Amino acid sequence: MEQVRVNLELLKAFEEGLDTRFPEASPIPAKVLGYGEISTVLELGQGPDRELAFKRMPMFRSVDEAEAYEKLYREYIDTLEEDVGIRVVPGSLARFSDEIHGRNLVYIAQRRLPAASIGQNAIHRLSDDDIRRLVIAVLRECDRLFSFNRANRGTIELGLDGQISNWAIAGFDEGQTRLPEEIQLLYIDTSTPLLRRNGQEQLNTELFLRSAPSFLVWILRALFLEDVVTR
Repeated sequence: MEQVRVNLELLKAFEEGLDTRFPEASPIPAKVLGYGEISTVLELGQGPDRELAFKRMPMFRSVDEAEAYEKLYREYIDTLEEDVGIRVVPGSLARFSDEIHGRNLVYIAQRRLPAASIGQNAIHRLSDDDIRRLVIAVLRECDRLFSFNRANRGTIELGLDGQISNWAIAGFDEGQTRLPEEIQLLYIDTSTPLLRRNGQEQLNTELFLRSAPSFLVWILRALFLEDVVTR
């Protein structure tokens, strides 16, 4: 994966003064760009820092948990790009401990892309024919993954969330209304590194539950977690 420079001091300073209820009111203001299942996507800082989207992942209860996630994340990205052939948005992972609040933090920083290039936005400005081409391009990327998993079943298999909002069209900017002749896609949703080795899930799936209300955790674990991760 192409790396981006991460301002670690900015992230540490942001955490020291973070108001988790009203992040925009923190000493270093944050703009919430979106929410995922286990992360919040933020815009932080000024200048070059605002060219990145920061996925904040605060659910790690120990340094060991955060280190294990980082190792898995890097293996997942390397396998996805080098062995499967799916390109991901340029980014980097930053990990540190916030000793003041007793938190173990992981941030995934990704280069911010034009909003128009994200799949669910692009389909509103494309013709029906181009929408079909875009959907077919996404399915071809997914087929790369299916083919890899068939060839490596029982040894190493990957998962991804293939919905159209998790793909960006490389080089597609504001004002464009037609797809290029050759469509190149970038995968965005890298924060859930689904990887099975010898049939065993490597991601600690309990991480998915830590953002849920405590009274729902046992229900989600018993009825939904395994099914969702498997799909």
